[in-house]
Amino acid sequence: MRLYYRAGTGRPIRVAWELEELAVGYQPIALSSDECTGAEHLERHPLGRVPALALDDGSTLFESTAIVLAVADLFPDAGLIGPLGSCLRTQVYAWSIMAMTELEPAAVNARFVSDVSDEYRAGQRRRFGEAASSLGGPLADHEFLLGDALTAADIVVGGVLAVGDFAGVLDAAPDAVGAYFERLRARPAFVRAAERTESILSPH
Repeated sequence: MRLYYRAGTGRPIRVAWELEELAVGYQPIALSSDECTGAEHLERHPLGRVPALALDDGSTLFESTAIVLAVADLFPDAGLIGPLGSCLRTQVYAWSIMAMTELEPAAVNARFVSDVSDEYRAGQRRRFGEAASSLGGPLADHEFLLGDALTAADIVVGGVLAVGDFAGVLDAAPDAVGAYFERLRARPAFVRAAERTESILSPH
């Protein structure tokens, strides 16, 4: 497998983290901004973004959450997603999509959009905190979001919480969510993924 990334970005780490957890061999390939907009990369990702993952069968996946879910399907024995029709699988879908539609936009809007008011930023910070609060119930009795074992949902949600931490809004989340994120960020696979993708979300 070949993982295409751009140094100093945040989403490729999610894919690398999953591959590291699975102990799957892959080759990280760094792209420049110009290469991302070139014809070759546009064939991998129609918007010229990262990550993109080229599989050994010649196909290419794009969009970080889609890649994480698809890779989990490629290695069903790892238990990252659960079998078709299972409650675990539907919950992995639900929490992964919630992270991308509620948590990540709020974190990005609270810090990185330009020409908005402080009131708007504060509102997005509250939105992030409210969405993050929904994680508290599942985490009350378990180490991970969906029980006592890591799933693809933890990888997507953890990657988005890393964005929230970088954006300076993670402290709007309950303490239990912050502690959950610290557990995820301390995992050796996360650390290796951050290094191999030169991520802006590196814990060091």
